Amino acid sequence: MTAVHRVAKNTGILYIRMAITVFISLYSTRLILTALGVEDFGLYALVGGLIAMLGFLNSSMAAATQRFMSFAQGAGEINKVKSIFNMSTLLHVVIAIAVALVLEVAGYFFFNGLLNIAADRLAVANWVYQFMVVSTLFTIISVPYEAVITSHENMLFYAVIGVVESILKLAIALYITYGTMHLPVGLSISTEQVGITYSTFDNLIIYGFLMAVLSILMLIVRRVYCHRKYAECEFNFKKYYDKDLFKQISHFAGWSFLGSASSMIANYGQGIVLNVFFGTAVNAAQGVAAQLSGQLGAVSNTLIKALNPMIAKSEGAGDRALMLKATMMGSKVSFFLVMIFYIPFLIEMPLILKLWLKNIPDFAIMFCQCL
Repeated sequence: MTAVHRVAKNTGILYIRMAITVFISLYSTRLILTALGVEDFGLYALVGGLIAMLGFLNSSMAAATQRFMSFAQGAGEINKVKSIFNMSTLLHVVIAIAVALVLEVAGYFFFNGLLNIAADRLAVANWVYQFMVVSTLFTIISVPYEAVITSHENMLFYAVIGVVESILKLAIALYITYGTMHLPVGLSISTEQVGITYSTFDNLIIYGFLMAVLSILMLIVRRVYCHRKYAECEFNFKKYYDKDLFKQISHFAGWSFLGSASSMIANYGQGIVLNVFFGTAVNAAQGVAAQLSGQLGAVSNTLIKALNPMIAKSEGAGDRALMLKATMMGSKVSFFLVMIFYIPFLIEMPLILKLWLKNIPDFAIMFCQCL
């Protein structure tokens, strides 16, 4: 199979994945908005909104690691690929711990006067935030495994795992919408007899907990698959430790992380500013806009995902002409793909949101069009 045919096949697989996951994701948002209500949905968009942006951070950091792996694979250096995997894993564990610590420190200020959250929902918001920190930790640690999968251009497994994750998110949304209706509001045991106060079930806490569990489950699946399938997935830091390689990956991943993190902080910061001045209802409108924009952005990112491994492998193998051809083709096609989808959505946004959501939050149409 030629490189062009392989890219065409992988692109087709990824677009099928995208079509399924986008539909499931948008329908899940409709269910969650209905189940939680505008205020709690806005609260989750504010406190747990970082989870929605982790996909962007994850893809960006994975692309940095995948670049090194694909280059070494193109040059046929298997031992170097093993070193890259070990150094990348070590680096991302360090990054994950550092990010978790920063989020915990930031959380102290968020929940002590900065955020505009009703007093009776402050404890719930804190729980959701802690679940978000756990999700962040495991999502960053899973980056090297995603890089291994994409560097081998195994887009079929990448697509399958993406669809499974979307289905599980839909299952969580259905459970929050319908399953929790059958949960008891409180336990029937008399608190006077046992001296214990029982709290009621809270949909927002359950949703945050299940999303955190899902991120851990996805890491386990990727880890088991990669260690069974690919020879380079071998943990031996003593044998494959390479100080110079660690510095190279750190520098490259550092710049990539800086660019991604700055965009993520800017988007998350907008949510905080909106919350301080307007409350969680406006955060709901921003959350809807972020969800829609992210799904539309997948149209372009899917093509880039299929092209990136071939670009790096071509350069690693010394075929610069193929690398330049793939780069130019990807730049042009991704632009037109974005334009074909974005312009109709921009014009028909009121109709699209009406078909998509039962209850459209105030200002959601304007937020979607601007974003």
